[in-house]
Amino acid sequence: MANKRSLMAFALGAAAGAGAAYYLNTKEGKKLRKKLSKQMATLSDDVITSIQSQTENFSNRLSEMKDHTKDLVEKAGTVAEDAVHTAVDKSETFIDNTHSSFESGRKRAQKAMENKSAQLKEAIKKN
Repeated sequence: MANKRSLMAFALGAAAGAGAAYYLNTKEGKKLRKKLSKQMATLSDDVITSIQSQTENFSNRLSEMKDHTKDLVEKAGTVAEDAVHTAVDKSETFIDNTHSSFESGRKRAQKAMENKSAQLKEAIKKN
């Protein structure tokens, strides 16, 4: 049964191929082949143009993405640099304030010691 079907399919395919070959060799068939050939050439050109256009668009988009990424990295660097400068400024202010507080405390301690020393000298003179 399978052999009969295979033989039948082969015969039908051969008959269709023979019919197509006969038709394509007629005057009308030659016109059709020429027309199809021109259409295939046009279609081929259209496909090539489309591929070139898409390739160019893709390349341009990649370039835009590269530039955008570069800008983001530069901005991140600027933000980091600003953060470092802010930290340095705050540290310097803290150090200056600490130094001023220390100097103020030292002067108060010195004045207090001078006052105590004067009081002791007075007490010694009275005795």
